[in-house]
Amino acid sequence: MNTMYTPPANPDIKRELKKQLLAMAARSFEFFAGDFLVYVGLEAVSVTRYIGDGGIDAEGNLVAGHFRIPIGVQVKRHRNNVHRSDIDKFIGALSGRFSPNSANPQ
Repeated sequence: MNTMYTPPANPDIKRELKKQLLAMAARSFEFFAGDFLVYVGLEAVSVTRYIGDGGIDAEGNLVAGHFRIPIGVQVKRHRNNVHRSDIDKFIGALSGRFSPNSANPQ
């Protein structure tokens, strides 16, 4: 029998985790996110410099079969939704850094 495991929903744990994440310094949160990306399977993860990163907080490679796909990640820990203008800026940073015609391909 092949059943899917669903962890128990514990509002106290979720609340405490959210509290701890929101209490972290911004840079510490970026390094935490980088470690988390490694944990979920990305390879060659690096957290970018804090200032002048163009909105990309971490870079890594997603490996899918024989393919290695370079990705960029922007870390957000907002209490509310992220604004569309922030998403547009991030897409612009990605296209400048990860496009095939980029002067600095990853």
